[in-house]
Amino acid sequence: MLSVAMMAALALAAPPAALPGAHSSGESYPIKVYFWRQSPGAPAAVTPVRRRSPDLQVARYALEQLLAGPTERERAQGLRGGLRDALKGPSNCGQDFTVAIRRGALTVRFCRYVNTTTGTMMQVLPQLNATLRQFPTVRRVILLTRDGHCTFTQRDGDHCLS
Repeated sequence: MLSVAMMAALALAAPPAALPGAHSSGESYPIKVYFWRQSPGAPAAVTPVRRRSPDLQVARYALEQLLAGPTERERAQGLRGGLRDALKGPSNCGQDFTVAIRRGALTVRFCRYVNTTTGTMMQVLPQLNATLRQFPTVRRVILLTRDGHCTFTQRDGDHCLS
C-alpha cells in the first residue's frame, strides 16, 4: 500500500499514462473532500467527507469531486459546494482545470472564468485549500485564472507566483 505522500507525489508528477497500473490495479485511494457547512447558530466551516480515488491522480480526483459537489445525502446534512457555480463560460484548455506540482507548490489553473466576488471567495477558497493541502507533498496552493494570473487573492499583481 502506498502512503498518501507517495500517492500525491505520483499523482501530480506524471500524467495517467505514465503511472504504471494507475487505472488497472483495481485499488482505490482514500482522500477527503472539504465542503462548506453553515449551521444555524454556529460559525461556517469546511467539513471533510471521505471519497476513494480510483487511481493515483488523487489531487485531480479531489478537485473533480469538489467540482461535482456534495452528494444528495451530504446536502441533506447541510453541506454545500460552490466551486461549480464559480466557474463560468467555455474552457480554454478542454477541461475545467489543469494541475501541476513543483517543489511543494500545487498549481491549479482554472480553464474557465472564475467568479472572484467576496462571497464566492469566502466559501470556495477554504474548500480548495483544505482539500488540496491534505496531501503531505503540498506545502502551498497556487490558484490561477484561465489566463495564468493569480486568483482568489486580494493582493495586486501576481504575488502568488513568487
